[in-house]
Amino acid sequence: DPPLGAATPRRERSTPSMRARRARGKESDEAIAFGRETHRLLESIGWADDMAADLPNSAEGSLVRELLSDPSLRPFFFRDGRALTLFVEQPIEAIHDGKWLSGAIDRMILHRAADGSIEKIDLIDFKTDAVTEIPQLRERHQEQMDAYREVISRVYPEAAISAFLISTTLRRPVEI
Repeated sequence: DPPLGAATPRRERSTPSMRARRARGKESDEAIAFGRETHRLLESIGWADDMAADLPNSAEGSLVRELLSDPSLRPFFFRDGRALTLFVEQPIEAIHDGKWLSGAIDRMILHRAADGSIEKIDLIDFKTDAVTEIPQLRERHQEQMDAYREVISRVYPEAAISAFLISTTLRRPVEI
């Protein structure tokens, strides 16, 4: 068989969170480990009113318990009788701005009408950045959430799409 020539990538690959990682700069190994574990615990939660979250007795577990008890975060973790469909760590692959976009939406909630159609979608991304102000958080993650919104709007063009960051540092949702 003749040898194959060198591969030529057709599209540059991007992940929505690349820019945000660069903006944060170097983080300590401890901060990275804390963020990963907090994120993993948040991912493990389906609907908190359907089953109790099994959280460890650790700093991360305590933080997640605190977040679940916060009234401003309740709509993202409790079904409360609403007709919702939940996707956790929803992978997305798409061509966005001429690049191959590859990522995962931490939490995607589809709000359904009485007839079962999708009226609204909430895109949620967990952030453990050590920020002190909302504008700083928005600046870091606007591009990522805009990309997610645009890609999901191709799949669900009829739905209103909202995007939120759940900041574990600020202890609140931040609409983007």
